[in-house]
Amino acid sequence: MSLLSAELAATCSALGYYDEKTKKYYADENTLETVKDLIRYLRRDDENHDIRRQLGETKVLQTDLLPLLKSYWEETELFDVLLRLLVNLTTPPLILWNEETPTDKNVRNYFMQIEDHLQSYKLSFADDALWAVLSSRMSKILETIVRQIFRLENRKFVEWNMISKT
Repeated sequence: MSLLSAELAATCSALGYYDEKTKKYYADENTLETVKDLIRYLRRDDENHDIRRQLGETKVLQTDLLPLLKSYWEETELFDVLLRLLVNLTTPPLILWNEETPTDKNVRNYFMQIEDHLQSYKLSFADDALWAVLSSRMSKILETIVRQIFRLENRKFVEWNMISKT
């Protein structure tokens, strides 16, 4: 096992754990920073996407990230950072390789590994509880946006009335 593999394994294990009895994921006290570390690792990924492939092999998305998202969806900062990581991990390989399928045998194998990981991710996203959490969170975000727009429109209306009365 390489040093990078050991680092990634340690980082993933520092996220927390899932308790089968309670059916709940318990976050570590430093989970937010750990998720940010995973994002930083992906930023440093090489042209063969070794880090992305290793994260796919460890099934961290299925075993840790999605359960974390379902259990801690009301913690705004953690939710946002988790969502950023999930979007990054689910990037199609065609985008990673600048919309060109690799011709080199080894690189094409890496491409296919990432494609396989994405296929396994799809199964994990077919979860009613996950979509309930995502839709609830999105509703809150949209409500906030609508309120902000309403306040802005009211402010403009008041300003317009003040100007038109003078």
